[in-house]
Amino acid sequence: MTDEVAKPKRVRKVAEPILYPITDEDWLEIKHYVEKWRPLLGLKDWRISLMKKRYKGKDLGWVEMFLDAKLARVWVSESWGSEPKDPGEAEQFVIHELLHVRNKGMLAFAADHGASSHEDVLSEEHSQINILEDLLFNAYGDKHGPVQTK
Repeated sequence: MTDEVAKPKRVRKVAEPILYPITDEDWLEIKHYVEKWRPLLGLKDWRISLMKKRYKGKDLGWVEMFLDAKLARVWVSESWGSEPKDPGEAEQFVIHELLHVRNKGMLAFAADHGASSHEDVLSEEHSQINILEDLLFNAYGDKHGPVQTK
């Protein structure tokens, strides 16, 4: 007989299922609007990819940029479908995230010129982006709801 100590079994934590995952239709709609708005915002020379990610925060998405490579990843929360979307919401989301890419130098410029805090700069950037998003969507957005995919 040996005096072996029983090792506790490792229990793998299983991720909670997403109650309202992003649909293929939502994904195609978002993709369509990236292709529509990329040239309109002067981002033709940027590689922009869409990525899905499980995210528990309140944001439906965010953008990650690699300035030297002119690469941007637009992350879309897998819980995109958790609330009903108004017609045009996907397009406004894309406009908003691509405006972050368009304004890529704003944070660096502000930091180099003595901005009081990073949070102040981010707050001002979002204020400007929200205004531009509304103006651009009202001027050029699809007014007839989501793109029909079949």
